[in-house]
Amino acid sequence: MTCKECIHYNACKFTYIEAFGSFNEEQFGQTGCAEFEDKSRFVEVVRCKDCKYWQDNNGGYPHEECRWGKEETPDADDFCSYGERKEYFTREEVSKMSNKDVKKHYKEILKSMKKWKL
Repeated sequence: MTCKECIHYNACKFTYIEAFGSFNEEQFGQTGCAEFEDKSRFVEVVRCKDCKYWQDNNGGYPHEECRWGKEETPDADDFCSYGERKEYFTREEVSKMSNKDVKKHYKEILKSMKKWKL
């Protein structure tokens, strides 16, 4: 197994670069790692806030395509097995993101910016 196949890859890489200035993933791939968790064993979920059907709770929630029941009001960090990741973020959504979320969604944000009217 290699570091890139581990669920902790990004966190490890960031931590080692911050602490030591570099990250040699081949070194850990050869010696093994006590914290290794094969990411193929996990399913990535789409949180409500990242779903293309997410709406502000004040905006007539839920969206007609949302699988949550009409009497339910999901929170931003809830999820369901039907969630579909939205293709882009609005300016307002990006401005409210934490630095951690901006790093996580960096590529999607760049794609989103092409759709914004500047």
